[in-house]
Amino acid sequence: MRNSSYLMKTIVFLKISSLISVSAGKNDDPPLYRGNAGDCTVDLDETSHHGMNQHRRILMEVSEKTNEYEKISRGGWYEEQAALFTEEVNTETYTAGETGGDGPVMTANRKRFWENFKKVDDWKDSSIFESGPDERPVLSNFKYIVLPIWWSDENENDPDERMDLSTIGNIMDLNNDQYDTMSFDSINVSYQILDQTKFTISSANPSFGDTETAATDIVNQSGNSYDGIILVYHTAQDGPFKGGGGWGNVNGPFIWMSYRLGFSVTRHEIGHNFGHPHHISMRGYRECGGECGLYDGFDMMSGGNHYDISDFHVASKWFFNWVPESSIIVMQPEGSTDYCPNCVDSVSNLKLKTFDKYLSPPSDGDIFGVHIPVFGLGSNKIYSYWLQYRSGNDGDAAIGLSIHASWFTLGGIFGASYNQHNYDAYGDSVSTFDSFVLPGTCYVIEPALVFMRIDP
Repeated sequence: MRNSSYLMKTIVFLKISSLISVSAGKNDDPPLYRGNAGDCTVDLDETSHHGMNQHRRILMEVSEKTNEYEKISRGGWYEEQAALFTEEVNTETYTAGETGGDGPVMTANRKRFWENFKKVDDWKDSSIFESGPDERPVLSNFKYIVLPIWWSDENENDPDERMDLSTIGNIMDLNNDQYDTMSFDSINVSYQILDQTKFTISSANPSFGDTETAATDIVNQSGNSYDGIILVYHTAQDGPFKGGGGWGNVNGPFIWMSYRLGFSVTRHEIGHNFGHPHHISMRGYRECGGECGLYDGFDMMSGGNHYDISDFHVASKWFFNWVPESSIIVMQPEGSTDYCPNCVDSVSNLKLKTFDKYLSPPSDGDIFGVHIPVFGLGSNKIYSYWLQYRSGNDGDAAIGLSIHASWFTLGGIFGASYNQHNYDAYGDSVSTFDSFVLPGTCYVIEPALVFMRIDP
């Protein structure tokens, strides 16, 4: 019997024009699309690799594209080898409702996905969230106290070391506008700037821990309410604050920013607070396993911070309920189950709307993303594939469909941290401009290496 890691290959055929459509196939079906652009002649009978039962084979055909929508014509899963998952991986018993009846069998880690998914809103119980129209929590407000300081060895009477609080306020106003538009008017990132204060720590070699503790003590003594703190300082002589720029807790309430503040750096550090580390590309993960400059390139957390519009990805907007549940299609081999009554096993003629146009917020019938659950890990991690369509980034990302391997680690002040690797659709190149599935081409999604290493 073959190892379950090599049961099926995740295959996505994308013939792009302006729409995206997904439909289920059989083992003996021909490829969903054969055309001139790209390699659309894959012999499906010879593509038995890691599948998506938790990693199953997917087919998609993408047709039309405009600056507002991309259309998925059809796509879905093959049913071959489903029983092998049961024999080799699944050690638990499931009811017909859990397995989707006669369809593919749910593995233990697929079941764990849904067990963890039920807890996706459990940590959203603080005052920064409020109940939305669909009764899911919405990330709706966050207040920063901005604390400008002199180091203890700086001269507060030196005009060159006095900070202009109005310029700090201007930057914070821009950030409030940024997050307001990115969230479709869902969140208010407010702020209050304290007077520049003499610190008890010198500029010799300050550390993250001692500066955070000292700043928190000062802010608490001020008596002002707050959700997070931004410490603003002149560059230090040594240590992490020697250079200009900023640092931010991931899924935490603290930011360190050198004076003078810049808008793009500040919005990026706020993004760290909101749960985002730096998102690298799939190639970046393959080549160095971490950060080596090979980023996604199109959102402000992933090397796209130079773009005016470089929003969080649609998975993050969904998590914060800036994009409602009704605007996300959830697709799994089992289709509708007790765990996910609204899940589908296929879609057709699906118009996927761009998720980063402020003047085109979600409305009835709009679909902003396709969410494909893969597996769960431990008690608080969920791993998925997401399909999305961008139109911002000066139009650079509007050329085709984006595919991401994504995961949430539930918990913390913002409810979760979120990470992802984007599929570099056509390149063995370091360019980010070959990351998209283009109109008139076909594409095979290989299982994400980061997923295979965690759950083979």
